[in-house]
Parts: sequence; structure tokens; C-alpha cells
Amino acid sequence: RDAYGCYANRTPGMPRWVTALIYLSPDWRPEWGATTRFLDVSARQVLETRPAPGRVVLLDQDVVHRVSAPTAAAGRRARFSLVLKLVVHPSDGARVALHRRSVALRAGDVRPLRLEDVNM
Repeated sequence: RDAYGCYANRTPGMPRWVTALIYLSPDWRPEWGATTRFLDVSARQVLETRPAPGRVVLLDQDVVHRVSAPTAAAGRRARFSLVLKLVVHPSDGARVALHRRSVALRAGDVRPLRLEDVNM
């Protein structure tokens, strides 16, 4: 990213960075915690998703996110995930139109939390 300097991820004509978060643990129960939390600054809320085997989350590189700690119920189990950084380069210096898109999620995949109740 240093080759392009510091810029907001949706700057027209600049590469767009996307994070792919892939949950790898073959078995992970909701009561074990270790959710991933995403800060939605404009809505002043935190969205949370549980790890699930094979679940993939794509997010804009600029989204603030973190993993919460596993609960005591998880014991010594490790939660594994793979993070890939993807980049989309504009072709021939052309300006690239970048738009936010809604993603359909199943009920229970993501749950909103009040910002004041979350330690980000």
C-alpha cells in the first residue's frame, strides 16, 4: 500500500483493498464466543458475526474490526481463520466507480450491538 501513499479506500482512480476473512475451525459453537466485531461509525453501532466453519466475510479494508476473546466454555480450543488482502486495480488509470452494496444475510449471521456496550 505504501507505493500508492495514504488514501481513503474508495478514492476514485486508486486501487481498492478488500479483506476476505475465512473461518477455518471445523467445529465452533456459539457459546464459545470469539465473534468478529465490525464498527459502523455512521450508524454508531457494532455488528457482530459468529465464526462458522467455511464462512467467508468480505469487507472494505477501511472497516474497523476486531475479534473478541473466546469464552471460558471454549476451554483451550483455538479458533482459526485465514485473512486474505485483495486489491482491485483500476485499468489504464481509468476512474473506478465504487458503490456500497447491500448483502443479504441469513437471520442470526450478524447481530447489531449498542456501541456503548462494546469494547472495540
